[in-house]
Amino acid sequence: MKNEQVFKVFWTSGWDSTFTVAQYFRQGAHVKPYYVYDDNRSSRDKEIESIGKLSQLIKQRFADSGGQLDELTIIKRQDIKQSLRSYFSYKILKSRAHLGRQYFWLARLTKELQGTAVSVHKDGSVDHFIGECVKEVEDSTVGKYCVLKKNEADKHVRALFGNMSFPVIKLTKLDMKAIAEQHGFLDILHSTWFCHNSTTTPCGHCNPCKSLAKFGLAYRLDE
Repeated sequence: MKNEQVFKVFWTSGWDSTFTVAQYFRQGAHVKPYYVYDDNRSSRDKEIESIGKLSQLIKQRFADSGGQLDELTIIKRQDIKQSLRSYFSYKILKSRAHLGRQYFWLARLTKELQGTAVSVHKDGSVDHFIGECVKEVEDSTVGKYCVLKKNEADKHVRALFGNMSFPVIKLTKLDMKAIAEQHGFLDILHSTWFCHNSTTTPCGHCNPCKSLAKFGLAYRLDE
């Protein structure tokens, strides 16, 4: 019997989350993507435009997969319910090591959208906090993904990341590149948009640009 589970994914138009969407769809999953619209990010409209193009590319490339990719659900950041507890936990973790502010919003959203995939890669800032306290889950459609072992996690880690799933936490960006090349969608990953400061040429200075350079994809800054 076909697995009727709907796989919720936060999609930014970047490398990691696009890899997740493509992999899930390629394997025949029903994917429901979400995007958080932040008025303070200059690349927001470029990212939504890119997601539209990427959606078409993925659907066309794997038209025979049996997958379903829903229309993008856009959530305005200012509409996300606030929580002092989540904010306090975010501030505590941020005082220990770098942690992007988006994880505070995502923590609030996953209270309602439990199990939504957050595509954070191996050796990244989130892996620093959760890498030792995740467990693998085996799914008949998409294979392995990770969730937090709540009984072993720090209470602040649990407050922020306890309701998320992590499909690529065991993979580096170069691992994803190799898998995409093997399955014929590396060109789709090369169509992703990642820069937060520009809508034309990567700036090379924002955190996503620095991350690409740090984790082996510096060549994309010359696109």
